[in-house]
Amino acid sequence: MKAAVVYEVGKPVQVVDIKTTALGDNDVLVRMGAAGLCHSDVSVQTGALPWPIPMVLGHEGAGTVEQVGARVTHVVPGDHVAMSAVLNCGRCRYCMNGTPTLCAWGRPYMFESLAPDGPERATDPQGAGLRQMCCVGTIAESVVIPGNAAIKIPKDVPFQVAAVVGCAVTTGLGAVFRRAKVQPGSTVAVVGCGGVGLNVVQGARIAGASKIIAVDPVPSKREFAAKFGATDLVNPSAGDVVEQVLALTDGIGADYVIESVGSTEVVQQAWEMAGVDGTIVVLGVPDPSVSASLSVQGIALSQKILTGAFYGSARPQEDIPKYLEMYRSGVLKIDELITNTYAIEEVNEAIEDMHAGLSAKSVFLLNQDGVS
Repeated sequence: MKAAVVYEVGKPVQVVDIKTTALGDNDVLVRMGAAGLCHSDVSVQTGALPWPIPMVLGHEGAGTVEQVGARVTHVVPGDHVAMSAVLNCGRCRYCMNGTPTLCAWGRPYMFESLAPDGPERATDPQGAGLRQMCCVGTIAESVVIPGNAAIKIPKDVPFQVAAVVGCAVTTGLGAVFRRAKVQPGSTVAVVGCGGVGLNVVQGARIAGASKIIAVDPVPSKREFAAKFGATDLVNPSAGDVVEQVLALTDGIGADYVIESVGSTEVVQQAWEMAGVDGTIVVLGVPDPSVSASLSVQGIALSQKILTGAFYGSARPQEDIPKYLEMYRSGVLKIDELITNTYAIEEVNEAIEDMHAGLSAKSVFLLNQDGVS
């Protein structure tokens, strides 16, 4: 079974034959149908996310359950599932308060990319244990994952659609619905219009925002943003980006600014784009060695809110099925989001295309038989 593995930071990803281990009581074996490529995956390869390696990349995925552990009851062999990129226990204070992405039990395992109850669930041809990104490692033909990362989905949903809902869609929509709580008639500036940002755009459209300002230096991404619901397009290369956004909001600033770039400079710009009582949501993950600088007086003399929205502040077991129903009813554009598809052997080409801005959302097609 092939898998995309990072062995060395800054080096090309290797596609190797892996073996999966026997299932633990809480595990699920999934034959993968599709896996998305996310900027976070690339950040592991470049070292911007200093996670342990060697690692099977990928945290967006969907496939067919082949086998379940003794304690798994919510899915059975033959079910189609999407993967959640976060684990949650359902019992800690964060889960009980409705913020399972902050789960005190699950977050350490996710960041270590190691199964909660034992060693690595995959080995390479040399017998070395392999971490699986976010405990799932979806860019592989078959994976063993923790049971609570497997979310049952309707069988008529294409695997590639379910895969991208597992992170890009959930993060973007969650930032709008769960964290920012965008109100009808409001103004939203979306900074960065990649896979996550485009879902922020369409989330703002669904929420009823009257003005949706899409900010991105890549012309094709601005064009995509217009198709997903942006009312105004801003090119940062055409002049001071903050002044451009302020001009579009009559000098007031946006009610909400949601960024998905992962740049401290952009976070500072997002702060300045927001109105005096605006909300700024940071989704992009920059290099951990850098920090942003904000005026403390500017904080004290305003009522701005600066917040993160890890994984869109999602409730995965609830949100992923809900967003898939929105897709099935025609409310969400997901087919249009997927602009490039690849075989697993083309993983490095897919990464190069992402760097070049040639794709909105890239998906690896794995075992696609039997699915429309």
